[in-house]
Amino acid sequence: MSEAWKHGMNLYYSINNKCNKMFYTKYVELTEKKIPSVLFGSCLGQYHYYNMNQTIMATLQTAEREFVSKLV
Repeated sequence: MSEAWKHGMNLYYSINNKCNKMFYTKYVELTEKKIPSVLFGSCLGQYHYYNMNQTIMATLQTAEREFVSKLV
């Protein structure tokens, strides 16, 4: 079971609060305008905590959406 982050603890994952979500949204919007070929993946790129099985599934879904479906 995870515990809530407290001041002084190391940050291993992003903290999903209003301020950080705003930064993430701005990064995504800026990237879509400036470098549209960039793909955000994994827990850091998608700003979301994933277990390993979820990381693999999210990666496969991104590959399907971005590469395989465009070949058909």
